Amino acid sequence: MARYHWIAPITVCVVASVLCCGDDDEKGESVPDPGSTVQCTEGAIKYTTSSGEIVCCPSANRFCDENADGYTGGCWPENTDCNLITQCGGQWAACPTGSLPYCKDDATLECHVCSEGSSVYRTASGKPVCCDSDAPTFCDETDEGYAGGCWASGVDCDTIAPCGDDWAACAEGMVVVCDEATGEGYCTQA
Repeated sequence: MARYHWIAPITVCVVASVLCCGDDDEKGESVPDPGSTVQCTEGAIKYTTSSGEIVCCPSANRFCDENADGYTGGCWPENTDCNLITQCGGQWAACPTGSLPYCKDDATLECHVCSEGSSVYRTASGKPVCCDSDAPTFCDETDEGYAGGCWASGVDCDTIAPCGDDWAACAEGMVVVCDEATGEGYCTQA
C-alpha cells in the first residue's frame, strides 16, 4: 500500500480581504470599490473563498476552502482531496485524491490507497481498510485486540477469535476451535 506523509499545507499563500461595498464600513475604515482588483504575483492562480476573500496560490497548487471541522482554507498540492482535510497532531493534513487519510497514534498522517475495485471501510478507531474481492467481508476491531480486517465471503464477524499468533473466524452457526498443538483454528458446529 502506498503511503504519503503530508503533515501541513503549503504556507506560501497571500490572502487579501475583498469587501463588497463602495462606501466606508461601520468602523469608518476605507473599503475597496466593487470594481477594485487584487493582483496575484506572476504565475499564481487567484481563487475566491466562500467568504469572498481572494487567495493567491502558486500555480502547482490549488485552494481548498474552509470546512465544517474548522479548517479555514489554504493552498495545497494540486492532487489534494480537499474533502478529506483533517487535523492530525495539531496540524491540518490531507492526502492525494483517491486515498484515505488516517491520523496514527504518533500524530503522523498515513494515506491509504486501495486497489481499483476494492471496498473501503473504516475501523471504529478510524483506520481505513481496503477489502479486495477475494476477501470482501470487513470485520471491525474487537475488545479482544483484533485490529479489524477483511475475510472471505460468508464469515460471521462475531466468531472471530485468537488462535496462536493469528485470528480465526467461521461462518454463521459455527464456532472457532483452536488446535493447541499447532495454533491453527478450525470451525465446528456451534
